[in-house]
Amino acid sequence: MQEKPLVLILCTGNSCRSHLAEGILRQKAGDLIRVESAGSKPAGFVHPLAVRAMKEIGIDISGHRSKHLEEFLDSKPHTVITVCGNVDQACPIFPGMMKRYHWGFDDPAKATGTEEEIFAVFRRVRDEIGIELEIISTAEEARLVVTGCAPLLHPRLPYALVFDIGGGSTEIVWLRQPPGRHGPRGLRAAPEILGSVSLPFGVVTFTERFGGIEVSPAIYRAMVAEAEAALLPFEREFGIRREVRARQVQMLGSSGTVTTLAGVHLALPRYIRAFVDGSMLTFDQIELVSRHLAGLDIEGRAANPCVGRERADLVLSGCAILDAICATWPVGRLRVADRGIREGILFELMQGAPE
Repeated sequence: MQEKPLVLILCTGNSCRSHLAEGILRQKAGDLIRVESAGSKPAGFVHPLAVRAMKEIGIDISGHRSKHLEEFLDSKPHTVITVCGNVDQACPIFPGMMKRYHWGFDDPAKATGTEEEIFAVFRRVRDEIGIELEIISTAEEARLVVTGCAPLLHPRLPYALVFDIGGGSTEIVWLRQPPGRHGPRGLRAAPEILGSVSLPFGVVTFTERFGGIEVSPAIYRAMVAEAEAALLPFEREFGIRREVRARQVQMLGSSGTVTTLAGVHLALPRYIRAFVDGSMLTFDQIELVSRHLAGLDIEGRAANPCVGRERADLVLSGCAILDAICATWPVGRLRVADRGIREGILFELMQGAPE
């Protein structure tokens, strides 16, 4: 029997928020996935008000226990969700990790007042987590990412390639913009997704296989070649190069790789989203930044404020995958997006709101 994908929810103490999220997500997911929670500094108990708050909505977490995240280091989670700021800053990279999200919530254990006032905070955080942890399919995720990034697309170019280089997967979406159509409230109509693919590699999996500390030119070329070979079936299916040659295609990247390269290219003293989101990189600029980073040792890459120690061993794997995308579809320039699912949900709410 195939093992269920593991979703691991992390918090610092693993006594409140992560258990609320574990219980809610486990109920929503049913038998589709395995859900666990853990902490970087486990408190050793599950808060009784968390148990009470969950009992109100028919979910029993009285059997949960406070666990250290080290219990799961060999488990290769499919998704890691951090629910408090402290652990997000020190969250380890799990081998084979497919997705990582950080959704910060107030810590109800720090609430003050009467017992009922404190319990009201537990209820509020429980309900906020319930809204956030909705189960969506891969196709739905791709649609929401496209919706969130759509305002960055040039309206006069009918086709677009949108990609996201993740930790253990790389998502590619091929879409078409409806000409001259607008949705409610004057917003442009959502693009039509013509096709999408999820490739089984990303910066973490490539780094595990090829290494990330010392990356020789031969190793770098091997990563690029493997990524190019994986992209070809998608190209054959949709004939994207034909539209690229006709100058009808724009490219948009929403991954950490492209936002990192944009920050390095702009020589930012630290990563500043307002400068990066919506910026443009030519393929020549991408090549210059990639070569610069490849010429540095691990300490040199870590010293760049837009790379940092946490991405110093991963960034060259991302550069190789990006090089393959650029070589497969030579659009010539790339729009950088630091946005995704949340923005997609927001734009859909705006489009659906009454005039």
